[in-house]
Amino acid sequence: MESVVLHGLSIGYKDKKVGEEINASLCSGEFTCLLGSNGVGKSTLLKTISGFIKPLAGNVIIDNTNINDYSSAKLAQKISVVLTGKPGVENISVGELVGMGRYPFTGFWGILNKDDERIIDESLDMVGVLKLKSRMVQTLSDGERQKTMIAKALAQHTQMIFLDEPTAFLDFPSKIEMMKLLQNLSHQFGKTILLSTHDVEQALQLADKLWLMNDDKMCIGTPRELSSDGTLGNYIERDSIEFDKKNMIVKIKS
Repeated sequence: MESVVLHGLSIGYKDKKVGEEINASLCSGEFTCLLGSNGVGKSTLLKTISGFIKPLAGNVIIDNTNINDYSSAKLAQKISVVLTGKPGVENISVGELVGMGRYPFTGFWGILNKDDERIIDESLDMVGVLKLKSRMVQTLSDGERQKTMIAKALAQHTQMIFLDEPTAFLDFPSKIEMMKLLQNLSHQFGKTILLSTHDVEQALQLADKLWLMNDDKMCIGTPRELSSDGTLGNYIERDSIEFDKKNMIVKIKS
């Protein structure tokens, strides 16, 4: 079932358009990875379909409703977002920061009940930082902070989760664990998950669908489809790098 539809979407800012005529969809239960070179517009696309930036043209449809027709509160019950960059808060604990993910559901006073506290603990545990619950946010390493922000998104209990390079600050085992966690959330609970990443080899192994942004178009398909038609080879290969499209392996030339 399609939960997000992009129709004729143009993205960017008043002084710079970074993508146009984007037509794509995201389905419940699918784990989708967004690939593309630096500066091609991946973050701008994620911010646009999350409601942070207005489209220059075209439409973003969320559950059969135009994103412009959602209030901020209603959209926060539909979509949770993890962006790159440090959270703009300090002097609160990890548990309190993750608890902010519950606020779309707590009413005017934002009071957390026992169920909210349970969800916070479960979310921290899923990303492996429950032991950090009482730590102050400003004392965290980059990797710990990134896991905390992902826990906040999980605590929001939305059907859709959009993430901008969520594994950027994680060590290699943590990257794999996080990607597997997100894949499992989409498959087991029917969540719609889209993340941008430069970890191509992990995306090839774990993604159900790939969105590959080029300067002139968006290429969409399964990893196998984009491998077979040469799209991934064109994106990956350089003088010192080759792509084995049969086995979907990136190789360094000797």
